[in-house]
This record gives sequence, C-alpha cells and structure tokens, in this order.
Amino acid sequence: MQEQVQRREATARTQRSFLPTLVPGLLQTAEYARLVFIASDLSGEQDYAAAVQRRLDRQQLLYDQAHTFEFILTEAALRWRPGSREVLISQLDRIASVATLSNVTIGVIPLDAESRAIAWHGFTLNEDVDDGEPFVQVETMHAYLTVARPKDVELYRRQYDVLRESAATGQACSDFLSELRAEFLAG
Repeated sequence: MQEQVQRREATARTQRSFLPTLVPGLLQTAEYARLVFIASDLSGEQDYAAAVQRRLDRQQLLYDQAHTFEFILTEAALRWRPGSREVLISQLDRIASVATLSNVTIGVIPLDAESRAIAWHGFTLNEDVDDGEPFVQVETMHAYLTVARPKDVELYRRQYDVLRESAATGQACSDFLSELRAEFLAG
C-alpha cells in the first residue's frame, strides 16, 4: 500500500493533510511509524521493517521544492502514545524540523481551541496534479479510498479551510510544539 500511495503523492504538486488521531506518515519518525504499523496490523502478517522503509522513502518528497505540503494535526494526535515518552519527544522534534522547510506548513489544533468543524476522519487533499484532476485520499482501517468527483473534492476543500481556522501555525505552532515537548520531558 505504501508504494501505491507514494506513486499517487508524487503526481500532486500540492498536498493538504488533516489527521485527527495520529501523526501523518510523511511526518513520522521510523520508530513511531513502526509502532503505528504494529498497532494497525490486525492480521499480524505485515512486514514491519519493509513498511517502515517504504514510509521513510515516501518522505523524500518533502524535500522537493516543486511540491508544497500543509499538515493540520490535532493536539490529541500529538498526545497519542504508541510508545514511550521518548518516542513522542523524538516525534515532536521531527515535526518541528520539517516545519522549517520553506515548502511545508504545519498547524496544530489545540484541544482548547474553538472548533467550527467536526473532525470526522483524516484525509489528504491532492491538488495541482500532473496530467490529472484533484483528488482526495481517505485512509480507512483496511484501505485507501480515492475521492475524485469535483463536487466531493470541493467538500473536502471547504472542510480543510474550516479546520485551518482553528489551527495554530507559524510561531504559534512552534511554541505549542516546544511547550508540549517540555511537558513530555518533565514526565
């Protein structure tokens, strides 16, 4: 599945991702990704090492300035613990590092932020698609769904815009990540 997602991601020049429950794959550290794969493997048949390597391979796209990324995460996603506090601290450091890239914007919706949208599920809005139309990827427990009907894609655009209004970005996001990191360090 990682290879299929990688091929689809490479065709979109602009990606906007919202994930309410965990850190998006393009931002995950290797250890966080490994723990996510273990937690999500209901069959017990997944090759974790190969899955982690493919996920890390996908992350190379972040460094391609021809692509633009925007991520909106929730505080709840940043607090979800698939492993030790150290895993979360490393994960926060990774997010803060990626946020310094000029083609990446990261926003966090704090738990105490006023919300104007229901976070039904995560999704990635893919726009500026090479030789194609915009599409949305929705990850479910067992599959990736692709939404391509223009009317439906527009619903996801509007949902994303409303979610963005509640997100801390720029310096406010950096400060939030630093405060959360300090909290995890304090134990």
